[in-house]
Amino acid sequence: YWPVWLVPFALIADNLTYGLAGETNGSVVGHAAAQAVSSSLLAFAGLLIAAWLPRVFPAARTAPRFAGAGLLVAAGALLLVG
Repeated sequence: YWPVWLVPFALIADNLTYGLAGETNGSVVGHAAAQAVSSSLLAFAGLLIAAWLPRVFPAARTAPRFAGAGLLVAAGALLLVG
C-alpha cells in the first residue's frame, strides 16, 4: 500500500506548479506555507469529525459507508464552490 503515500506529494507538486504558472504575488515558500496551513486545518477538521461521529451515531462504529457518503457530499460541495 505504499503508493498511497505518493498521492499527497503529487498533489503538493501539482498545487505548487499551478501557483507558479498562475499569478504569483509572493514566493514559492509563501504558497507552500499556505498549502500546509490549509491542509493541516482540513486534516484537523477530519479528525474532529471522526472522533465526534461515533458518539452521535453509534451505528457509525460499524458502518464505514458513512465515510463514503460523506466524501460524496463533500465532493458535491467542492463542485458547487469552485
